[in-house]
Amino acid sequence: MSFHSSELVAISFVLGLACCYGALPNVQHEFFTIPEGSSGELRFSKGIVPNAANAFACTLSVNNPAQLTLSAPAVVSPLGSEVIVIATAVADGIVEGPHFVEITLACKGAKKVFHQYISDPRPDAIEGDPHFIQSVKDIATGKIHRVCYDVKGVAGDRIEIYKDKKSNSAIEGVLMDDYYMHIIRVSAEGCNVEITPKEVRLNKRIVFDWTSDPKRMSIERNNACMVRKAGNTVEVVGLSKELFGGVNYIVKRSDHEVTGHFLDVNVEGLVNYANSEGLLGVVGNNKFKFYKSVQGDDNISRGTVVVNGYFTTAREIQREGLSCWLMDTENVVYPRPISNFIFSK
Repeated sequence: MSFHSSELVAISFVLGLACCYGALPNVQHEFFTIPEGSSGELRFSKGIVPNAANAFACTLSVNNPAQLTLSAPAVVSPLGSEVIVIATAVADGIVEGPHFVEITLACKGAKKVFHQYISDPRPDAIEGDPHFIQSVKDIATGKIHRVCYDVKGVAGDRIEIYKDKKSNSAIEGVLMDDYYMHIIRVSAEGCNVEITPKEVRLNKRIVFDWTSDPKRMSIERNNACMVRKAGNTVEVVGLSKELFGGVNYIVKRSDHEVTGHFLDVNVEGLVNYANSEGLLGVVGNNKFKFYKSVQGDDNISRGTVVVNGYFTTAREIQREGLSCWLMDTENVVYPRPISNFIFSK
C-alpha cells in the first residue's frame, strides 16, 4: 500500500549531434524531477545525421556530487544505439523543496549544462490508501513539519485531493471501498488523464494497459502533457510548469490480497501552497504551531498542535521511514469539515 522512494524515475536526454561535434545545438532535456533517495535514468542517443557514422564520446560532471551522483563519468555510443546512465539523488533528511544541481555534458570541446531538479522524498507529498503525508510550516518558528492523516469514505466517494487555482488543474481519487482508491483523474487544459487498475486514458483514448511488459517504458504525449508508464507506475507531467502549477502526478498500481488492485497517488513538488485548493491546499494553507513532544511511559511521543487557533493533540509516528505528526482528519482541516472534500457519487 506504499509508494517507495526507491522507485526508478526515467529521464531522457536526446542528442542530435552535428558532424565533428563543433556544437550541441539540438540537445534536448525532457524535464523530470528526481526525489531524494531515488534514482533516474539519463538516456543518451545519437541523432541520425549525414556523415555521422562514428561513435560519440562525451563526459559528464555534476557541480554538487553531494546531492547527485552518476553511475558513469562518460558516455560512449555507436550510431543508433542508446546509453543509460543512472543518476541518484542523495537523501539528506532536510525538507527544502525543489532545488537543482548542474549536469555538464561535454563532447569534444562543446558542452551543454542542464539543471536537474531534485525534490524532497516522494512520500513527503501525499501517499494514497488514502493515507496522506504532507509538509506544513510552523508559523511561530518557520520550521517545516510533516503531518499525516487518514481519509475514510465509502465505495464510489470522490476525494478532491488537490487543485491549482492559477491553472485550474486538479487531481481527484475515487474510492473502491472505505480505504482504497481505484480511479485517479487528472484534469487540466488539453490534458485529461484517467487511471484505473486496468488501463490509462489520455483525453478518453486508451494509451496503456497494465498487462503490457512491466520492464518496458512507454510514453504518450500531446501538446499539453506527457504520460509515462514504467512497470506499475504512471507519471503525468505537464509540458509547461504552469499546466499543473509546478507539480507532477505519480500513480502506482498496487495489489491487496483481499481487495485486489488499487492505486496510490503522489503529488510531487508541492511546496508552495499559495495557489492551492482541495484537501492538500487547505491543509497546506492552515496556520500550524507545533509544541515539543513528550515521550510517555509507552515510548510514544505526543505533543500539541495548534491549527488555526484550535488546540489538539497528536503523536509522532513513522510512515514510509519518515517521521510525521499523526492527526485526526477533522482537526487537520479545522475549521472546515472533511466532508468539504469528499463527494458522494
